[in-house]
Amino acid sequence: MKRNAVLLAVLALVMLFFLPGCGNGGDGGVVENGNGGEIKDGGSWVTEEGRRIDDPYFFDVSVIRLDDGTYRMYGEKQGNVESYRSRDGLDWQKEEGVRLQGAAFPSVVRTDDGGFRMYYVPSANTGEPQNRIKSAVSSDGLSFQVEGGVRYVAGSALEERLSAPRVLKADEDLYRMYFTAASGSGDDELVLILSASSPDGLAFTREEGVRIDPREPPLVGKRAAHAYPLRHAGGVRLYFAGAHAQGFGGILSAESGDGLDFTVNPFPEIVEKERGLSPQDPCVVPVPGGLRMYYGIYRGPEVVENSAIYSAFREVD
Repeated sequence: MKRNAVLLAVLALVMLFFLPGCGNGGDGGVVENGNGGEIKDGGSWVTEEGRRIDDPYFFDVSVIRLDDGTYRMYGEKQGNVESYRSRDGLDWQKEEGVRLQGAAFPSVVRTDDGGFRMYYVPSANTGEPQNRIKSAVSSDGLSFQVEGGVRYVAGSALEERLSAPRVLKADEDLYRMYFTAASGSGDDELVLILSASSPDGLAFTREEGVRIDPREPPLVGKRAAHAYPLRHAGGVRLYFAGAHAQGFGGILSAESGDGLDFTVNPFPEIVEKERGLSPQDPCVVPVPGGLRMYYGIYRGPEVVENSAIYSAFREVD
């Protein structure tokens, strides 16, 4: 989530981004993003020309493939969730209306009954604390109704501000949520990737430990944020934004056999365009022939001329 002075009311939620660093993906296997579809993973990421969404204030996106083969992209704009639709995943048209008011960091998954569930953090303009994760459901993916209760509430000093909940169905009776937790402020801010589990996708309990800690080599700095999980034959891969000791910031990845203990890959996935101009907030979707990653570009938490939603493609073996 990014803001400049025009959106000061929302900035307090956002200050999550990144020191310079680098990282690159793992070896082959079957990958799955929780929205269906399995492919063999391979190759390297190639950035695609142009901007997918040329709106600097639409960000923190979540993309799903619909039953008719088209794609819908959800993202936050000025404290509400809006959406775009695409036939090919490259050219997008804005859909009318608002999907959900007062919501930030939307993450949409399909439910077992064919509907849609959106996990989100209350946006700063609601006045609600950002230390909780809520959800809303929809039968058509357009009109969402908030579900009662809270899916997860922060329970430690590390979790003053939460963002970017991403839920993966780990097995038949286990849902795992990867989320970003921030504590402190200014030079003392620490941003970690944590996880919580649930038997039903509704009541989540924090899992012990830290999934990605930016203070542990080969990472550097105090920020690792907005992890997007993919299942593959060897376990789980997380794509996230952070900084690597080799000296470039951008989107990194990490591998885990059990979804809990991760090893950061030693090469970059998507590196920063120039020092301080960072790719952030990855969302990775299986598409015909490979994977497509959607991401934003910002200067730290600030919206700049380059800010928009971009994409990169990775072929399969």
